[in-house]
Amino acid sequence: MSNIRHTHVGHSNVGQPGVRQRDIRQPDVRHTPVAPTRAQRLDAGQRIDAHRHDEHQIVHAGSGVVAVTTESGTWFAPATRAIWIPAGTVHAHRAHGRLDLHLVGLPADANPLGLDSPAVLAVG
Repeated sequence: MSNIRHTHVGHSNVGQPGVRQRDIRQPDVRHTPVAPTRAQRLDAGQRIDAHRHDEHQIVHAGSGVVAVTTESGTWFAPATRAIWIPAGTVHAHRAHGRLDLHLVGLPADANPLGLDSPAVLAVG
């Protein structure tokens, strides 16, 4: 984790000019207790619907750009960035371009960066 730095690049707050509010709260949000650690390919425009985990998750685009939307806003990350998603956060993913998505789950009691809200991280 020493190669990851927290940065505010790539976040757009709901309510800013040009940003449409999208309510991702759903009565039946999928709950997957364990945040998966895996790689997955998504085509441009493909989405992973709103869901939550009991664990933290780091989302990284090996290629393409991934957008993660929460109730707080939308975070964008190209291959030089990753997105921290704290345990319990309802979130959805969207591929911008062909996306090689890398997901890393971390136990809820492991928070090496001390972050309690979604954040874009520098990778490299």
